[in-house]
Amino acid sequence: MNNSPQRAAKGFTRAFWVSNTVELFERMAYYAVFIVLTIYLSSILGFNDFEASMISGLFSGGLYLLPIFSGAYADKIGFRKSMIIAFSLLSIGYLGLGVFPTLLEAAGLVSYGATLMVCRTVLPGGLSFLSCLSL
Repeated sequence: MNNSPQRAAKGFTRAFWVSNTVELFERMAYYAVFIVLTIYLSSILGFNDFEASMISGLFSGGLYLLPIFSGAYADKIGFRKSMIIAFSLLSIGYLGLGVFPTLLEAAGLVSYGATLMVCRTVLPGGLSFLSCLSL
């Protein structure tokens, strides 16, 4: 019986590698959200770096603590009801991502793609590069 761990490592199935690759990309996207959130808060909404990092940190902390309370509630109401609630909230969230920006634009609160880009070539000291200004 030569069942060494090294030999067993070669025997992983395709599903194992696919699920681990998907998990790797999911983790990468999860942490990228915090980077994008911090940049959005500071660059677009005008928060300073400290305020943006505090908001992002509180959001992150909330995400880490949320499973404690939502898990206890799911145990209380049962698996079937918790799955129905979870997928309903997920569907409402995706619907909101599709509809909410359109409603905001229709109300005149935001405008998407309505910027004018003015670009020119600048030649300082013989070097050329493109400089663009958003109006």
